[in-house]
Amino acid sequence: MSNDKEKVNQEETQGQETNPQETQGQETNPQETNPNIYTLKKPIDRMGEKITELNLDFDKLELTDMLEADKDLSDMIGPQAAASVPVKAFNTAYQIAIAARAAGIPVIFLQKMSVKDATSVGLRVQDFLLSGE
Repeated sequence: MSNDKEKVNQEETQGQETNPQETQGQETNPQETNPNIYTLKKPIDRMGEKITELNLDFDKLELTDMLEADKDLSDMIGPQAAASVPVKAFNTAYQIAIAARAAGIPVIFLQKMSVKDATSVGLRVQDFLLSGE
């Protein structure tokens, strides 16, 4: 019988709004409020400033950003290697060049990201480039 009461209590409490005073002081995840924010697992140093998150604002990108990312790709891996990349959206160097432009940070600083961060950021870029939206 007590299980029935517990079940009723659970059903009654589901859907109830949280008291704003109860949530005060709790940290909010920046990704919950802004999906463009990527929190780095390992901060990167930008001339003495620790960068702990990137605002990957893909909506602000223009064609010139893609063309500049092509140049960045060539600078990073060499012109011959860049010319032989079949699908740039799958290339890590190109992904990081696009991410740098979306975040408004010179690509040289993003090249200092950990492999784990670079992979996560790269997947976000890849999703953006291939989504067609």
